[in-house]
Amino acid sequence: MTLTVLLNLQLLLAATVISGDNCTMSQPPDEAGETQAHGIILYTYLRSHTSGSVYDGCQNQWFLDEGKFRKLNIAHLRDGEVVSYDSLNINGEIVFAVIMQVVV
Repeated sequence: MTLTVLLNLQLLLAATVISGDNCTMSQPPDEAGETQAHGIILYTYLRSHTSGSVYDGCQNQWFLDEGKFRKLNIAHLRDGEVVSYDSLNINGEIVFAVIMQVVV
């Protein structure tokens, strides 16, 4: 039960840490970076080298599945640093969330 409570608390906190730029994107823009992993092309936006050290918002990662982009994860950034990370299932629902730092 304690683990369930902690996971639910993490999900709640992760959702409220950052809600800025790029957090709700449903598909990658044309300028997204492309990387191949295990035969699958991963699309990442915002690209790390373009975000800068003062960026507040999200970096998302997608893959193409039967002609539809599916979001894999969301890294929430404050001042260019990752403060939380959400891993999504195939339906786009948060499977788990990790908070790297509590932002006050």
